[in-house]
Amino acid sequence: MGTYAGFRPCGKRRDYFSAEFKTYPETLKDFGYFTGFTGKGWGPGNPGEVDGKTRELCGKAWSSIKREAPTKAMATTDYSANFIDFYDHKQKDQPFCFWYGAREPHRRYEYGSWLKAGKKLSDIKEVPPFFPDNDIVRSLAVCRRLKSIDVCTSKCIY
Repeated sequence: MGTYAGFRPCGKRRDYFSAEFKTYPETLKDFGYFTGFTGKGWGPGNPGEVDGKTRELCGKAWSSIKREAPTKAMATTDYSANFIDFYDHKQKDQPFCFWYGAREPHRRYEYGSWLKAGKKLSDIKEVPPFFPDNDIVRSLAVCRRLKSIDVCTSKCIY
């Protein structure tokens, strides 16, 4: 959903999403897909209306299930549980499109958050060779693992 679609203002640098353009989740929904998202969908701005209803640019919101956040700066949205709820509501053989809109990439760093979650610097088995191997780098790596692996896959089985 870029700045221009066909050289016409749309999306990112505007406060509205023009009805002349469709998002890929809207298009997939037209073809029978079950669509939804958790966390942050499209925004900021006004998605507009279709037939008197607010457009669902990323599908229906599935963000009602909450959890205790591991740090003060993380969202309480339980992304995994909301995906499972979404998936459980689709028809058995229905194709789906689900947007995972994590809010955490914009969070402030909270030093020691990994300690509160019971993580250890030794949990990081290897530091990429282009980074210095020290406690600061390892604490950031543990924090990233806390955010991206534990939170997002805690309830999903692959």
